[in-house]
Amino acid sequence: MSTQTQKQADQFIPGVMRLSQRDDTIYMFSLAAEHIKVLCRVERFGQDVEGVNRMFDPDHALRISQAMIDQRILWLEPICGDLRGDWRFKDGKLFYGPNAYISVDDGQHRIAALEALNAEEKARIVMPITVTQGLPFERRLLLFRMQKSRKPIDARLNLAQQHRLNDWKKPQDREAYEIVLRVNSDPSSPLRGLVLLEEQVTRPYEGRHRPVGINGQGLYVTVRQLVGPKSPLCVLSVSKRSDLILALVSLSADVWKQQWGSEKHILTTARGINSVLSLLVSSPSFRTVVGEDFSQDSLRRALEFAGSFDWSTGKNRNASVREIVGRLDQSIHRNWSKAQTESSAA
Repeated sequence: MSTQTQKQADQFIPGVMRLSQRDDTIYMFSLAAEHIKVLCRVERFGQDVEGVNRMFDPDHALRISQAMIDQRILWLEPICGDLRGDWRFKDGKLFYGPNAYISVDDGQHRIAALEALNAEEKARIVMPITVTQGLPFERRLLLFRMQKSRKPIDARLNLAQQHRLNDWKKPQDREAYEIVLRVNSDPSSPLRGLVLLEEQVTRPYEGRHRPVGINGQGLYVTVRQLVGPKSPLCVLSVSKRSDLILALVSLSADVWKQQWGSEKHILTTARGINSVLSLLVSSPSFRTVVGEDFSQDSLRRALEFAGSFDWSTGKNRNASVREIVGRLDQSIHRNWSKAQTESSAA
């Protein structure tokens, strides 16, 4: 085949599916990486006359390129855009002239990610494409903005699926979630069966959409901080960190018996539990009392210095975890200082 004949043969995209929605025509096909580079053009809002796309994020493109060489991942979501210039459809083929291109509305980072691959990696990539033709600019903007209406994956579902796949960025992430699971399942845990781990239609705000339960996502965030490299617990083994956190929950139920089972107190809400656990990293007074001794006796002693703390909902209705920890810290400091003075006087 001559070069001229080959050039003519290459001026169409085969295997194109045409369908209609209302009065608009949509074309669906696939393109290899080399053809994506030639035919796709990214036009941005505010920079190009009919540009729709957002600002480019090179770090996001790099993350996508790394995912592209992950053998587990399939690229099912299409690059979307609008056909511009000379395009004609016939017999399952899209023919295009020298001025034809695809104005990309969604997929610029996937296109940029292809450029970070070597030739062998790039040759294995074929991407699905979905395009309209001559769609008015305002309609394209409207379709682009539909991304804001997508329902994000529920945070609890995301954690549960990460756990199922064992797909964690850091060992501490896995450790924190396993501790949350233990707090919810251990027979000795006062919170057994009370941690909300499943996805929910309505976000579990305290006291508004649920009668009881601790938001598993919020508890995970707190525990993740406790097992992180900057936590004083980092010197302990994984199993001892888990035992300590469970012990602190159990001791809270014991030190504040009256408040633990009362609906008039916030101790057994997400804010209450997260505040108690946060004492380990955010309360200087708690850390002064405990020192490097993380035994149950030491933890109990520190909590008992705050034993008179008022957990009533009226006093803490609008208080954040940070504010509650600050008040607990003041209570511990006041009672510990009093005990030190009395001990010196004796």
